[in-house]
Amino acid sequence: MAPTNSKTKHKPEITKVWEEVLDLVIPYLHDIDDRNSVSLVSRKSYEIDGITRKRLTVHTLYYPNPASLNKRFPFIEALTLKGPPSNFNVTDDYDIQITPWIEQLALEFRCLKELHIRGLVVCDEDLETLAKTRGLSFFEADPVQVDTE
Repeated sequence: MAPTNSKTKHKPEITKVWEEVLDLVIPYLHDIDDRNSVSLVSRKSYEIDGITRKRLTVHTLYYPNPASLNKRFPFIEALTLKGPPSNFNVTDDYDIQITPWIEQLALEFRCLKELHIRGLVVCDEDLETLAKTRGLSFFEADPVQVDTE
């Protein structure tokens, strides 16, 4: 008779218990740092975090492409888009565009109820797109950042 390895014998049971713990605990973690830390534990915790997260802040300077965001967080209800930090020197060559984000929001993010835009220039066409697809009450921006040209 071949010897059995006790470590491999219990591994599926431990994995099931761990997955159940993640399923039950992650929805109750509201601190952003805690959720970020738990999402690094395993692939399963990463997926659960993406499914259960309701609020998200995105720094557009570091995450310029909005296309993959809906895949990672399909049930986001509140999204904050932040521009560069105040001490960041924005040149003419480096301009953060909010239009790709607005277009993506119009196509995807069906659960989204709130949009906050901070430190970015929003043009009239983007406001029209938001008003047509979501209604203007959905949108909040700092008054000095709305471009009226």
